[in-house]
Order: sequence, then C-alpha cells, then structure tokens
Amino acid sequence: MSHSKPSPSGTHWGSLVLLGLICCTPPQTGGDAASPQTTALLHNLASTIIAPAYVTFADEAATLNDALHELAATPTDEAAKIAAQHGWKTTMEAWQNIEVLQVGPAGSSLKTTGGANLRDEIYSWPTVSNCRVDQEIVKNEFTNADFFTSRLISSYGLDALEYLLFNPSLENKCGSLSTINTDGDWDALNETEIHSRRADYAKALGDNILLHAQNLETSWTNDDGEFFTQFTQAGTSSSLYEHSAGALNDLYAALFYVDLSVKDDKLGIPIGLFTCEETTCPDEVESLWAEHSTENIIANLQSFQTAFRGSASPDDDAMGFDDLLAQKGAESVSDTIQRGIDDAIQSLQSVNTSLKSALESDLATIQDAYASLKTAMDEFKTEFADVLELEVPQEGAGDND
Repeated sequence: MSHSKPSPSGTHWGSLVLLGLICCTPPQTGGDAASPQTTALLHNLASTIIAPAYVTFADEAATLNDALHELAATPTDEAAKIAAQHGWKTTMEAWQNIEVLQVGPAGSSLKTTGGANLRDEIYSWPTVSNCRVDQEIVKNEFTNADFFTSRLISSYGLDALEYLLFNPSLENKCGSLSTINTDGDWDALNETEIHSRRADYAKALGDNILLHAQNLETSWTNDDGEFFTQFTQAGTSSSLYEHSAGALNDLYAALFYVDLSVKDDKLGIPIGLFTCEETTCPDEVESLWAEHSTENIIANLQSFQTAFRGSASPDDDAMGFDDLLAQKGAESVSDTIQRGIDDAIQSLQSVNTSLKSALESDLATIQDAYASLKTAMDEFKTEFADVLELEVPQEGAGDND
C-alpha cells in the first residue's frame, strides 16, 4: 500500500515556513563559545535520539494516514475503524517521545530558538475542545484549503483525531445552548452522515499531521537538516546559537515538560492535587477517549531517560547529561533523577487498567508514581540546574509542587 501524501503545494508551503523561521533569523556569532563536552552531547542526542524520533513519527503518521484514507472510503467498516484506531495509538506513542524534546521547529516561537510552533499544530493538549470538533462536523468545511489556517488548534491535530476515532456516541459534546443544538443542525444529521463526516474530517487531519511530520523530519535529517545543523553546530558563527550553552538550555527547557506537563498536569490533576475539587478527577486524564494516558506518560518518561543517559541503554557509554554530571563529581544528582524516573515507570507499568480506572481501583500505585517523579523533578530543577549552570524556564521557576 502506498502512503497517502499531502498535495505538492502543501508540502512546499510547509518547507518554506521552516526555511523562513530558521534560515532568515540573523545568525549569532560566538567565537570559541562551543564547549567540547556540550557539543558532543548535542550531536549525540540530535543524531541518535531526536532525528530518529522524527523519522519514526513520520513513518507512523504515514501509516496512520493510509488507514484514515481507507476509513474515509468505507466509514462504517469496523475493520477499517480498528485499523485507524491502532494507527492513532502507534502514532501517538511516537509523538509522546517527541513531546519531551521540543527544541527547534516543534517548540514555541516565543521561547525556543528556531521555534515554529509545530507541536501545537500536531498535538495541542491540554488545549482541546470536543464541542468545537462537533461544530466543525456540522459546518463540514474541513476539506477547504484554508481550514487549518482559519481554525483554532483545538479543531485539529492528534487530540481532535482521537475524539473522532474513539468516541462511540452519535451525540455531540456541546451544551444545550450551543447553536448546533438550538438550531437543530446536529439532529438534522443522520447516522450515516455523522460517520461519513467524521471519517472525512479524520482524513483531512491525517493529511495535515503527515505534512508537519515530514517537514519536521526534513528539518532534523542527520548531517544536513536545517535545524539539525543549527543545533549541532551551536556556538559557531554558522549557528543561530551564540553559545553551545544556549542549545543546552533549550534542551533543558524542553525536558522540563516532564515536570510541568507530566507530573503536574497528566498525574497531579487527575489524582486530585491541583485544580480538582473532588478526591480525584478521572475525567481530567490526558487520553480520555482512547484510554491511552498511561502509555503516553510512560513514553514521556522513557524519552526523558533516554535523553538524560544519551542512549536507551543504561549500559551504553554514549554522551548524555549523566556524563556532564559525572565530570563535575555530581553522580548523586544523576542517580537521584534516574532512580526517580525508573521507579515512576515501574509503578505505571504495573497498572493493568487505564489510568482513569486506576484512579479508582489502584490509586496508591498512581500516587507512588507521582511521588517518585516528584523526587526526580525536584532534583532536576534544583541541584541539576545548579551543577550544570542551566537556566530554569520561567514557567518552572516558581513551581514548588
């Protein structure tokens, strides 16, 4: 089966966006500002972890897109839907590895060197809106050429796709006062139309996700990718980074995702620690429809651990943050962080139900995972940052949870 591809004009536009955001930013000069140890770490992570992660994601996005095109051709075929759901899960797991590595084009244009906000284009959680997706079902305009430039990010991406593929109900998630309910627009759709529009919408989302996946893969291609070169040559006159420490700080800020998004949002809120008025808030889990929350978190933590060690194997001698700490005699800091991450992963892997169900049946284990992760992240944003002279991101500086 051949992969379904976005239109040539769409691909060209996406490449121009990356070229404009990366190549047209005035380079900063830095003389001899590149540290050999930091340069070795950046090159290792870029070539053996980050670039391969984008290759994997692009491959999974292409396979998912094929499944979504098949579903659009046969919207009520159960086998086609199951194939699309499986494709979503494998693509989501591939993306969750990248969530922890938002440097370059995936990162925020306001906070990250070379940032092009592509993360939110692909996956905008926790900015999601099931109602908005249902409103778009009624409008039926997702095949329009300007759809993705004229809609909010909550209307598309892997999060919107999850709702389209896994929501079993034919009802909408808007309130009774929403116009699609007060005007009778939703009720006017029969079952066949709802299935057909959901499948067509999903296909459009798949095309857009694949487009961004391919652009990110190109940007991070080993040796000659536009941002790969900027990142690995940080501290030289040809890089956007004046100092190699600037790239290291961007990477540190990206890894902070585990503290702010994983610890606080994905675990802390559902177990009732933050912004939850009940004992627990199971409806606040990340993946409510596909029940993929635990898998997402494990992928985040494994990706963090891989970047921290410089390799997926703890026995590999590849250059990682643990090596930088060892050079400064701070092995205890490394041990505390790695032990906390490992313990959190083991706790989550021991859960045999969805995270939402575990909040009721096995809350103590989820709380243990949170506690282990908190221990690791407390060290990560204090001793780790102090030893390596890194800048704690502004959004994490006042976080004492």
